[in-house]
Amino acid sequence: MSDKNLQKGDEVEWHSHGGTAVGEVVEKITTEKRAAGRKVTASKDEPQWRAR
Repeated sequence: MSDKNLQKGDEVEWHSHGGTAVGEVVEKITTEKRAAGRKVTASKDEPQWRAR
């Protein structure tokens, strides 16, 4: 699955400094905003996802 096709509720896995993390997509971010205590730079062409 391409990153651009992720949807809310999808299970995801990513590499973190502590190893591999697993979570669920809760939000697709397409604008610059603060999320999870950090500034997120995102756009419609380069989205980012918030997972828990």
